[in-house]
Amino acid sequence: MAAHGWNPDARYMTANGEPPLQAPPPYAAAMAGANGGSLRPDLAFAAGTLPYFGGYQPQPPAPPAPEPPDPPAPILNANVGPYDLPGIRVDGIDPGVNYLYPEKHTTLHVIHGGIAPYDVAGLLFHFTILRVPCNITVAELIHQLGARGGGDEQNGVTECLEIGGGRWVKGISVFKSDEMANQTLGQLGWDDSRGHGPLPPVWIAVSRG
Repeated sequence: MAAHGWNPDARYMTANGEPPLQAPPPYAAAMAGANGGSLRPDLAFAAGTLPYFGGYQPQPPAPPAPEPPDPPAPILNANVGPYDLPGIRVDGIDPGVNYLYPEKHTTLHVIHGGIAPYDVAGLLFHFTILRVPCNITVAELIHQLGARGGGDEQNGVTECLEIGGGRWVKGISVFKSDEMANQTLGQLGWDDSRGHGPLPPVWIAVSRG
């Protein structure tokens, strides 16, 4: 029968290869530190490897980093696409030529969608904020807001008056066929006191032929 004793060369029981039941020799701790913490230097393996049938195989590589999320879709600008207003562009100015703006402007909030808020309570709508010269006529305003099709009696603007609590009432309506369309915005009361002065801006809905 084979002897069951500590073999300092193999560092395990010589009979069946099992670790010893008695305390390891004094130098075992130092060797364990040199072999990744294992008291079995024959089973010690390098960092980054795993035991595999008595040998070692590399660990699989780390998975690739996830792709960054797509950026959020841009918020629709009320001045583009279906809300494009012809009058917000100035054409025919050559490079190097400046534009002399009128002295006084009023502030208009132009409601889009073809439905006025006084027709539907609690209506949510898009609108465009415009600074408009006080000296243009109402007819010019109607034209620059894109109300150009059909007859003059179909193209116009209507003032919308907010009375609080999400409620609106209908104000004055002016169509291109009206005599009042020849008045300037200032003459109609849509002057520089609106929006940037003591009074609220002018909210208008556009009627198009």
